[in-house]
Amino acid sequence: MIRNCVECKKPFEQSRKDQMLCSRLCGKAREKRRYRENNPVSTAVKEGLKFNTGTTGAMHELLACVDLMRKGFEVFRAVSPASKFDLAAFYEGKLFRVEVTTGSHTGAGGLVHPQKDYSRFDILIVVMQDGSLIYKSDLPLP
Repeated sequence: MIRNCVECKKPFEQSRKDQMLCSRLCGKAREKRRYRENNPVSTAVKEGLKFNTGTTGAMHELLACVDLMRKGFEVFRAVSPASKFDLAAFYEGKLFRVEVTTGSHTGAGGLVHPQKDYSRFDILIVVMQDGSLIYKSDLPLP
């Protein structure tokens, strides 16, 4: 059966009934396009700014600090870069260990971030390229 490729729009002969793309090249192009749609380029990148990983991590921790303070937490940053967690957050008599990491969305919209040892912290905050934050915790948060 002849079908038009959903990526390049050219007609092709389907080898499977559910085939939507004409080639692996179109598959890679589609995945790249969907990734970009789900992960908009940050303003810093658009302006040609490049930061090393330490600077990016520090900026993301500060974004997390601001967000936690807006939620009513008292927030403390770790001095040592080798700490078991990045922030300590105090709220209504409870102390929470907070880890901050950078993440992105897959082409299909799933969340991807570095593997972490969840026993070392209570709250994981994933900072996306656009500066938005995603909280991951089994604890009820305010």
